[in-house]
Amino acid sequence: MLKKALHFLAKLSLGDELALALKILNLLAPLAGRFSGLDVARLVYVQLPANWKFPNGPATEDEFLDAIQSGQIFLGKLKALSQR
Repeated sequence: MLKKALHFLAKLSLGDELALALKILNLLAPLAGRFSGLDVARLVYVQLPANWKFPNGPATEDEFLDAIQSGQIFLGKLKALSQR
């Protein structure tokens, strides 16, 4: 239930695409082993369709990584609040 609520809040505040990207990153994080969250985000960015990438899409790699990092911080704060 908590995961669904957090995903809904991420979707509402970040948009469908970034919320989905965060969900995928959260699922991949345990499998990443030695990779950091941003390393996995870079791997995800490389695999995105061309229409998601700058100049045709909405984000450069740095903007995408910043958005993912901001989303991870946001979700971390929400999890911390929910555990009080």
